[in-house]
Amino acid sequence: MDSVVMDSNEKQNPRVAANKKAPRVFDYLDYREFLKDFYQHKKSLHPSFSLAVFSQKAGLATRNYLKRVIDGERPLSSESIPKFCLGLGLGVKEKVYFEALVNFNQTKDDDSKKHYFSSLTQAAENVKGSAVEVVRDQFEVYSHWYILPVREMVLLEDFEEDAHYIVKKLKNKISKKEAVDAIEVLLRVGLLVRDPDTKKLKQANPIIVYNRGVVNMTIRQFHMQTLDRTKEAVQEDEFDSTDLRSLSIAISKKDLKNIQVALKDFIHELNVKYSKPIDEVKKSADAVILLNSQVIQITK
Repeated sequence: MDSVVMDSNEKQNPRVAANKKAPRVFDYLDYREFLKDFYQHKKSLHPSFSLAVFSQKAGLATRNYLKRVIDGERPLSSESIPKFCLGLGLGVKEKVYFEALVNFNQTKDDDSKKHYFSSLTQAAENVKGSAVEVVRDQFEVYSHWYILPVREMVLLEDFEEDAHYIVKKLKNKISKKEAVDAIEVLLRVGLLVRDPDTKKLKQANPIIVYNRGVVNMTIRQFHMQTLDRTKEAVQEDEFDSTDLRSLSIAISKKDLKNIQVALKDFIHELNVKYSKPIDEVKKSADAVILLNSQVIQITK
């Protein structure tokens, strides 16, 4: 899969020191980036500000603890989070966001990440332009395998904005509620819009390209769901409607990188070649396909 909705990188690295504005924790999805910008901002305003000054204000025993956390040498423990909040001068809502952000960054478990992402979303509620607001749309789009296929179905010549039609077209692999929810998500994030004259659904952009800064757990989940659908297709669908190929070869790791680049370019080429102008597609499209490409290293 080679695609997302928006690029969140700019939200994660605001140039706060340059314009003398204090960094806002809600603008970050990486707490270490926030700590780094906080320190640089303080130093730009007050040259006497130091790691020792921060440690004293936060009640930390180690003078360079902040630097070691920023550099990734030390994690931020649950006992240290309240002290950092004190040193950073965070308000009540900012504290909740910062704690969730630390846990979100440091946990390795996908289920825990989802939990803390939900906490981030709640903490940033009603905060305009927050980093979570930017990536939340990406999170929703890639949370279920069928949302993007529903977007493509709008281009089918016989498309009907009807849950029963969508469910039937997707071979009863989703529920009517999921069909309705998919339309709502696509409208909310702006990937579908309504024609002002006909009120019918249409795509806002012909091609979506995603940035790898999107929440990795969602991308992994998306791929797992599409692989599950592929396994079902192998068992259930007509053989002629699928094209399955497998290749096992011994290569160098340098060649592995080249193969990954070649596959990426190939998928992009297919996307550009067959994503025709919407008016042209509407006249000829009668199927939606799901193309997966996988390269896995099977030796240790």
